[in-house]
Amino acid sequence: MNSIHYHWITFVLFITGLLVMFSLYSTITTGTTIAQDFSVPVSDAPLPSMAFSFAFAIGCLIYGILSDKFGRKRIMLYGLIAHTLFTLMSVFSTTFMMFVILRACQGLAAAAYAPIIIAYISDLFPEKKRITATSFMTMGFLFAGIFGQVISEMIASAYGWRMIFLFLGNCYGILAVVNIWLLPQAPFQETAVQFRDFGRNVKAVFRNPTLILCYIIAFFLLMTFINVYVIVGESVMLKDGHGIQTIVAVSKFFGVLGILISVTAGRLSEHYSVSKVLVGALSITVLSIVLMAFNTSVLGYILLSVMFGMGIGFSLPTLISKVVLSIRENKGFYITLNTFVIFFGTAVAPITLGFAQRSSAWATQFLMLAAMMGIGLVASLIILIRDRRKKIEVT
Repeated sequence: MNSIHYHWITFVLFITGLLVMFSLYSTITTGTTIAQDFSVPVSDAPLPSMAFSFAFAIGCLIYGILSDKFGRKRIMLYGLIAHTLFTLMSVFSTTFMMFVILRACQGLAAAAYAPIIIAYISDLFPEKKRITATSFMTMGFLFAGIFGQVISEMIASAYGWRMIFLFLGNCYGILAVVNIWLLPQAPFQETAVQFRDFGRNVKAVFRNPTLILCYIIAFFLLMTFINVYVIVGESVMLKDGHGIQTIVAVSKFFGVLGILISVTAGRLSEHYSVSKVLVGALSITVLSIVLMAFNTSVLGYILLSVMFGMGIGFSLPTLISKVVLSIRENKGFYITLNTFVIFFGTAVAPITLGFAQRSSAWATQFLMLAAMMGIGLVASLIILIRDRRKKIEVT
């Protein structure tokens, strides 16, 4: 294949991955509207998002091994087609429980596409193009966290929440056709990890302190990413009495600039150690949340949104690199397990958000989220200290 083919494949994977992950965030800000439409308590509003995330996390553990056995493209396409059907079916949900079940089915189907993209790129792309393509996929997943919340809320406000899933379902159907037509079959990679070895490999995690610390960071990363932008939206709405939706959208969209800056994470890791970049990125993330707690202007939220997006954007690819460097064998399994932990964190995000929102003060809510992400920062500092000790021992 020539470079033009690689560029088109990267573009298709980026757009498809972004929209598939868009589904994860589509009910975070619209959950209350959906609950009210079905006449269920507002306290049940997080259930659709939690169902999607739990099912997605479980799927991450399954599809990696299946794609090794049956081919990346086949599993990705089956997942995308199933995701299309379940998304369109959710438009016609007649009860809240039916909608929650369909959201779980969407999550299970989506897990067959988005997490497999990285493995597909690793199998198909030459090494020089692989890093760039992987960076684009990571960016797409983070973009979805911002666009998914903002655009879903806009569509729901203008046309009703069902239109979100009608729009997404049609997009998935078109992208499924494009994927079938454009994506080549990646070479089969026989997995070194079988289902029967699953328990043994999970036990091995507890013998690797660095890996445990990486998973602690992974658990808090996207959880914080989701919750911070939810509270930013609610806080901005309180501070400004007009143009609310536009102001909230602008505040969140500026986080994209920070994520774009994070493309340089790979270059920074070449000059500094991965552990140092990880500590720096998480420090920026925690600091930006703390500053949000004391911010009093919309402009301040916009600037801090850039800072926060940059911190998260640097943290995610650097964390994945650290997981890879922390293990010698079965790397695919432990990367998949890292993905599971990340999205398990998104599944419990509504619970931790509810805990933070027990306080009516926005500053307290931000500080509680900063404290949660601070646990990840402490874990990264321990990793850095361990790495330095190993260097001293070697020298």
